[in-house]
Amino acid sequence: IIQSRGSVTGLTTAATMWVVAAIGYTIGIGHIVVAFLFSLTTLLVLRMINPINKIIERETEHKTFHLEVLAFGDCMASVKNFLSIENIELIKTQTEQLQPDSNKTVLNVYLKGHPKCLERVSLELMNAVKIKEVHYYEIYDIQQYFDEKTSPIKIVNE
Repeated sequence: IIQSRGSVTGLTTAATMWVVAAIGYTIGIGHIVVAFLFSLTTLLVLRMINPINKIIERETEHKTFHLEVLAFGDCMASVKNFLSIENIELIKTQTEQLQPDSNKTVLNVYLKGHPKCLERVSLELMNAVKIKEVHYYEIYDIQQYFDEKTSPIKIVNE
C-alpha cells in the first residue's frame, strides 16, 4: 500500500493478498467448499470494481485538463494507451523537442475526463520508463485557453 500526494494506491492488491491467504488457510483446515465460495465471491467483487467506479465517476463531473509530460523520446503511444484505458477524451496534442541535440521532449495533451481517472493516468505515467515528470492543470474554459493563452488555470498536481 502506497500513500502519496493525497491518494492511496495498491489497496485492492493488498486486500486481495489477505483474502487469498485466508482462502489458503480455509483449504488447509479442510473446508474446501467454503474456500470455493470465498474464491467465487472474491472474483465477483474484483470483476465489479471497474463498473462500479464508472458509475461513481459520473460524466457530469468530467473536467478539461492540460497534461504536461516530460519524456526521453516519443511517449505518445503510452499516453494514448493509458488515456484509452480510463476512457478519457483526447482533445488535442502537441509535442515539443526541448533541445535539438537531446531526446528530451515535452508532450502537451489537452483532454476531458474525471479528475480521479486523470490522477490514475498521471500515476501510471510517472512509473513509465521513458517519462520523467507529469503535471496536469484544470482548464475552466478550453476555447478561451486556446484563444488567449492567458486564461486562469487551476494547478491540480505538482
